[in-house]
Amino acid sequence: MKAMRVRAAGIAFCMALSFVATAAPTDQTESLSAWVKPVETSVILGEGDSRVKAREVAIDQLKRIASASAGSVVENITTVKDDKLTEQMRMISVSLVKLDQIKEMVTVEAGAVVLKVSARASIDQSELARLTRELRQDTEKAKAIAKLQKDNESLREELRKVSEQLQQRKAPSTMDELGQRQTRILTALVTNEGQVRQVFEKGALLAMADADAKRFEDTKAVILQDALMPLVDTPLRAEVVSVVREAGAYKVGLRVGWSAAPIDRAQKILSKYLQSGGLYMAEREREAYFSRRDNAEGRSPNDLKPRLYDFVAKHKVVAVFKVGSKSVELPIMATYQHDTFTRCRQKPESSGDLGVICLFKLLPSSSEILGTVENGYRYSVNPLTIVLPESEAAGAVSVMGAVKLIGPAGVVRQTEFSAPLQGENVSERK
Repeated sequence: MKAMRVRAAGIAFCMALSFVATAAPTDQTESLSAWVKPVETSVILGEGDSRVKAREVAIDQLKRIASASAGSVVENITTVKDDKLTEQMRMISVSLVKLDQIKEMVTVEAGAVVLKVSARASIDQSELARLTRELRQDTEKAKAIAKLQKDNESLREELRKVSEQLQQRKAPSTMDELGQRQTRILTALVTNEGQVRQVFEKGALLAMADADAKRFEDTKAVILQDALMPLVDTPLRAEVVSVVREAGAYKVGLRVGWSAAPIDRAQKILSKYLQSGGLYMAEREREAYFSRRDNAEGRSPNDLKPRLYDFVAKHKVVAVFKVGSKSVELPIMATYQHDTFTRCRQKPESSGDLGVICLFKLLPSSSEILGTVENGYRYSVNPLTIVLPESEAAGAVSVMGAVKLIGPAGVVRQTEFSAPLQGENVSERK
């Protein structure tokens, strides 16, 4: 990509080609209050694997090994045969596993690098029995645990698929993406483990509220990373098409534009989480919008759309063009007040109270710049007019461009200023 693009740094974690998990034998007698056994696991690392990430995978393995080994404890506590309850209690027992005396060693076996991790695992049987009683008596807690159980099954299946893909040789960017996905999955598993405890510590309603908050935060992170941040990489186009001398000053005609592909991708991703208004009739194929009316009115409390709309509406993406010391900002994505007939134009707040998030395409051949207002309700024209004093025009004048994402606290991300792209096919660049 061009110099204007700023890429977020990522670290590819190429995880384990395979896992080998065993419970070590022991002669220790199980007590009434605590189940204690040594456990061990092995993680085979491939080229470029991170030992830190492999250790996280191993710790998760050890907890599940301990829980599986303590299966008889769970069955004795549940007493009455109830397969659904037994499975839920096995999940809960994972969250109760405590590991100490953790030891790790790296060896080479059959040409493969292997991380071996061992620990002493313990489960408080009296605490497990108490939680079992609560689960039987509180249907809301049972529902919350069932949901977390389902989430964990999906996460572990996704982790398995990611690990399989990491075994294959892929492009560095793909490995980077897979490594980041793996990190998110492991973090989600740890978070769910904590939420199991919260179900019982705070009560089912608070646990459900926490789960909703997590869902909201996770979705915000996806929107920011996958929809808003990539807009900053939008390739710009700028070209000086005329210079007119008038009253001791120079009026520079600057024709501008940017690629449509990033806007299309952002609209597609946002449409997964917000109800799109599509393309506005008067500016078909140039302007897409998401209105507050469509996303906030008549929604249930657990619907994320109103909150996600407010989150996105507090951000804007602008293209900045500089000619000499003069600069102008044009909207790529912005939020406006509007009424029924004029959606994506800046209007006084008294004229409407519904709000609309707008995404704009600007081809270099366009004669109007959407999202702007000049002389009342007219759009600003393209080419732009930038006035330079004679003293500045006489020297070397450069045309530069950058894109920035602005949030409630200020600039979130911005490219470095560089010479915009030239040529007729900028709208097709990815």
